[in-house]
Amino acid sequence: MRAFGRNILRRKQNQDNRRDGRLGVQSRKVFAHYMVGLTDGHTLKDWTQEILAAQASRIDGFALNIGPSDAYTMTQLRQAYAAATAIWDDQGADFDLFLSFDMAAGEWSTEQVISLINAFKDSAVYCRVDGSPLVSTFEGPQWAENWGRVREATGGIYLVPDWSSLGPHGVGEKLGLIDGAFSWCAWPRAGEHSITTYEDELYKKALRGKAYMMGVSPWFYTRLPQWNKNWHCSSESLWYDRWLQVLDLRPDFVQIITWNDYGESSYIYDPTRPSQIVPGADKYVHDLHPHSAFRAVLPYFIAAYKSGLDKVNPPEEDCAVAWYRTTPADCGHDGGTY
Repeated sequence: MRAFGRNILRRKQNQDNRRDGRLGVQSRKVFAHYMVGLTDGHTLKDWTQEILAAQASRIDGFALNIGPSDAYTMTQLRQAYAAATAIWDDQGADFDLFLSFDMAAGEWSTEQVISLINAFKDSAVYCRVDGSPLVSTFEGPQWAENWGRVREATGGIYLVPDWSSLGPHGVGEKLGLIDGAFSWCAWPRAGEHSITTYEDELYKKALRGKAYMMGVSPWFYTRLPQWNKNWHCSSESLWYDRWLQVLDLRPDFVQIITWNDYGESSYIYDPTRPSQIVPGADKYVHDLHPHSAFRAVLPYFIAAYKSGLDKVNPPEEDCAVAWYRTTPADCGHDGGTY
């Protein structure tokens, strides 16, 4: 009974500390971009399993990408926060969640954004930076002037948006509105076979000391004619190369793009049911092409990143991860990319 009482007191103290920001993001953290729009039908058990899988990879939390019109968004957000809270209560293992508003998915009202932040900001597992709830976006520079009203109505936020359409210079012109920036530039440019840190360095310079969240991704391929999407980014050694760049650049935060965007092949957690795969993507997202092995190397890279090392310490046990083409590189094409 005495030990239980101490656990209750410790839990209450930890909750207060997290809300004050002392257990929030004060050092380097790694998040994964999570598409809540693909969770219709998810259960609490699904969320729990995914959070545990992310924790096993040493990922610190999910950036919860949400659109303005999905009827199940609030239900799934509640389940996500309930699952993370239960894991923290049961195991004392931190896992942070924060909202990432998808401004390309439709029109957001200011009141809608305010309401969602206020609904979850006081959760013990909501990610905080310097005492304020972390908030991000996918795009939305046209919405930039509304964030002042959001700050007032929520008691303050730590805003790190992705406004990659503006580029580093354009983001730098809006420093008064943000606390940092997240870059979606995690793949080689069209026609190039490798990625450099040129864009990342421009962001860090433009931000003038404000927080930089660096995007990291293992892969990119999509062919979805209904959305006029038929793109491929050279990704042969991208996962390895990009993590070495993280160790070299040492950004404030890292966001893995993505945890579960199946339609764009950037996922590191395999789908659990067919309904999560958008029509057309089932031709390249299936059991013969699993992506879960990408997570096997994460604990080593993340540990090195958090320790400020420029290389990965050798693992105690050998681990090999291989990915490969299913067609010859020079096989040509017929106008598509299958």
